[in-house]
Amino acid sequence: MGPERDYRVIAIDFDNTLFITEYPEIIAPIDPIIERAKKHKEGGDKLILWTCREGPELEAAIQACREQGLKFDAVNDNLPELKEFWGTNPRKIGADEYWDDKNQSALALIWDWEIRKRLEFPRGEYGERKKEKGFNLPADGYED
Repeated sequence: MGPERDYRVIAIDFDNTLFITEYPEIIAPIDPIIERAKKHKEGGDKLILWTCREGPELEAAIQACREQGLKFDAVNDNLPELKEFWGTNPRKIGADEYWDDKNQSALALIWDWEIRKRLEFPRGEYGERKKEKGFNLPADGYED
């Protein structure tokens, strides 16, 4: 149920989904995910930047995405046409897909541990930096 449309709505997180970050520092783009998002956009899908960032940190995230050629139809907001259709704008972003580093199953099609190993970090550095920050990594995440 909902408005008839010929596009998908994809809400995409910023930190450690589109870019490797150590909040608020933006370290490096995650090219495979950015390229996939751009292909969806080129195919007519609508993209929403879905992040907890606000103020200058949000502006930095938007600028980093622009520099990679990634533009959004909304930022931390529902699409205007969906707000109009439903007559409301709830806090939860309405989307067909949610891409977020915290939801590994949703990213399974475009993300795997091999991608992380190929990033521009010396062998193991990314994993060690994340462990220092308290992130949990799979036991086999950085082994050959």
